[in-house]
Amino acid sequence: MSFLDDINATADGMMNKARASMEINRLNSAVNNENRNINNYYFEIGKKYVELHPQDFEPAFSDMVNAIRDAEGRISTYKTQIMALKGVQACPNCGAEVPISASFCNSCGTKMPEYIPAGMVKCPNCGQLVKEGTRFCTSCGNPFPQPEPAPEEAAPAEAAVDVPVAPVAEKVCPNCGAKVTEDMLFCVECGTKLK
Repeated sequence: MSFLDDINATADGMMNKARASMEINRLNSAVNNENRNINNYYFEIGKKYVELHPQDFEPAFSDMVNAIRDAEGRISTYKTQIMALKGVQACPNCGAEVPISASFCNSCGTKMPEYIPAGMVKCPNCGQLVKEGTRFCTSCGNPFPQPEPAPEEAAPAEAAVDVPVAPVAEKVCPNCGAKVTEDMLFCVECGTKLK
């Protein structure tokens, strides 16, 4: 065998190895694609099963179904928090993001529900938003019904410690002595007009 024959044989061997390597990569890629397809089908089967059996699923699936429902609840809470931070709400008709202050959806025209921030309530008398738990509206003095207090359990007695406290000048209601702020028109404790 001549020197050129050796070079040709080596080159042919390298080409065959390169072709085999490319074919192996192609086949591995095909296997990976088919595995992805199978996983997608398993996912769709599971999703369809939960849709078809929302309450009557087999006991073996209860932990997984409950975990899915818990995760969906957390997702809903997170989305609501995101929308609040963005200053938008979802349209009840089309799901579009609409500014909180909008009266109508800018995508479909649906009347938007009034947005009341968490921790606030609307005064039924004047419509002003006030802090939840307030006894009287700070704009019109309208009293709010208060829930009955839960019976308190006796707390263990602690030794009283007298600590001198410097007096702080505060604005108080002239009627009941409750603490009030400069912007309040009515006392939140007794409803007395402040200004």
